[in-house]
Amino acid sequence: MNDDFAGKVKTLFDPEREAALAAITTGVYIGWRCPEFTWDCIRVGDMSKCFCGHLLNQHAQYTGKSVKVKCAMGGCECKAFAFVPGRPEDVGEFWFQRRRDFDPSTWRAKCRCKHPHDQHAPNAYKPCKAKGCRCSQFESNFLCAACDRHWEDHETFFETEDMRRQAGIPCGQEYLPFAEMPDLRNIVLTGKEDDDSPYRALTEGEGAIPRALPFDNNTPVQFGGQKKPGFKPVYD
Repeated sequence: MNDDFAGKVKTLFDPEREAALAAITTGVYIGWRCPEFTWDCIRVGDMSKCFCGHLLNQHAQYTGKSVKVKCAMGGCECKAFAFVPGRPEDVGEFWFQRRRDFDPSTWRAKCRCKHPHDQHAPNAYKPCKAKGCRCSQFESNFLCAACDRHWEDHETFFETEDMRRQAGIPCGQEYLPFAEMPDLRNIVLTGKEDDDSPYRALTEGEGAIPRALPFDNNTPVQFGGQKKPGFKPVYD
């Protein structure tokens, strides 16, 4: 396979690879999808962006059973983490990367009112705060690259492995990008289609991650996000 193609695929899926590996290791899965789906459009990790403009790791502690994870940044009105695409590739706008002067850090997902998500209030109907704009509700002017549906059709889910198994949603090693296609899976993990060493390290031998993790329904399985003084999470 062309090395240039493999490199681009790996780069494209770097954030989802990291999110998947963290989920497999910790048992805390965070997915962005339409509620009726049994698969995630995007795997969400600590460096994923919230509608409020802050990253997940700038929000409060969370577990695999969290419902609302508030933003921990001072002055932010966000009451619940809601994933929003942070790259043009997430919404199929690949042409931005071909622009010589394109700065990925400046790209923002936008509303039909043409203002970006971080100019909208992060709660309730998410009205636009831009001066003179009459937009009363955020309606995306983009579609999800995975399902061709609008942002507002999706939700962010915090789940344990047990919850996902019961719902028939991929977890464990099946949660890796292209899990069902070994060559592409290897490219996402290593950049080389014939290098399956990271996958074998996950699934074989001493230290391999078990396919099913034991969960106590009355005890949070994992923590992430902002840490309180004296709090020592299992996954940092």
